Amino acid sequence: FSSTAGDPGLRTIDLSCASNCAPTVWTPPLPVPIVSAEAFTIDKATAFVVGNEIFSGVTHAYRVTSTSATEVPTKVPHKNARATWSPVASIVLFGGSDLIESFVF
Repeated sequence: FSSTAGDPGLRTIDLSCASNCAPTVWTPPLPVPIVSAEAFTIDKATAFVVGNEIFSGVTHAYRVTSTSATEVPTKVPHKNARATWSPVASIVLFGGSDLIESFVF
C-alpha cells in the first residue's frame, strides 16, 4: 500500500466457488481506506466492518450493504482497535482506548 495508491476497496469472496475464484469489488467504497479490517455478518445483505487507517491507526467502523457504506460513530476515538463477537450476540470493539464498546444490530 502506498499513500498515493488510493483505496483498493472492499472485496467479497464467494465461499461456494470451487475453481478460478477471485475476489470481487464491493461498491460503494468506504469513505476512508482501512487496513487490518475485520468483517461481521449482520444479515444476508449487511455487514459490520472495523479497521484502522494505515498511517495514523485511527479506527473506523462501518455498516455496509450492497448500496451503501455508512460510518458508525464510536463513543470515543480508538487507535489500532480490534473487534470480536461477544457471547451476548454483540460486536465488541476494544483496544486503543480505555473504553470497550459494544454494537448490537
